[in-house]
Amino acid sequence: MTPEELLIKHGIKLKTCKPGRHYTICPECSAKRSHAHQGSKCLGITIDANGARWGCNHCGWTGPEKGSGSGNGKVGASPFEATYDYIEDGEFRFQKVRYPKGHKPPFALRTRDGSG
Repeated sequence: MTPEELLIKHGIKLKTCKPGRHYTICPECSAKRSHAHQGSKCLGITIDANGARWGCNHCGWTGPEKGSGSGNGKVGASPFEATYDYIEDGEFRFQKVRYPKGHKPPFALRTRDGSG
């Protein structure tokens, strides 16, 4: 399942499914919020080589749920729990990686080398 298919399956609408960090309204809680806050982009979505992941800053909804597909069909493709790409003006700046629970340090920052 592609990241786009995974997001559509969960009611998440984005203008583009390019790799990077995106924000949109949350299909789980936005309709239940006050009219003034229904359009707030509180759902953060990360699309990268491992697929798509999301989390709502308002209701806490995260995904994808285990077994629903990661977006690319790879299992155990990364030693990281999560990666967060930081994009500025459409350009990749750096990536924050989260290691599995108990790993020291829990997070690290990395950048691309000269070959990308």
